[in-house]
Amino acid sequence: MASYGWQMGAVLAVFIVFQVQEAVSKDGGIPYTTITVDQSGHGNFRTIQSAIDSVPSNNNHWVCIHVKAGVYREKVVVPVNKPFLFLKGDGAKRTFIVWGDHLSITQSPSFSVMADNFVAKGISFMNNYKLPALKISNPRKPEVAAMIFGDGVSFYGC
Repeated sequence: MASYGWQMGAVLAVFIVFQVQEAVSKDGGIPYTTITVDQSGHGNFRTIQSAIDSVPSNNNHWVCIHVKAGVYREKVVVPVNKPFLFLKGDGAKRTFIVWGDHLSITQSPSFSVMADNFVAKGISFMNNYKLPALKISNPRKPEVAAMIFGDGVSFYGC
């Protein structure tokens, strides 16, 4: 009985290696779908939220949402049933998500991620409820730019 243990382990290891190789694309990366967001209408969507909403519920493959440079004045929520999203901007100094909410800490974020397995790169998140540069003198309230609830969430160059 013990002599079969290593053989089963070897068979399982070979099976796993073949499964992983099948999941990897020909160029060595993981295959994914790309959706483009462009306010000028040259992409698949004009708003980030509509691009997120277009991803199937309980998605189990990576989807890249490429957000072209610009200021996107919208509240963005990645719901728990939209995992495996990669939000890629054209640079943190060129791509912005801006909203000005202040009701509470959990209600005010301009950007919220509830889903697991999310990556953002090259994008800035702002809550401009009380922005001194605009000479807005609203009363002091909680104002959150981004709130994260999911596991496996990463931000790069944001």
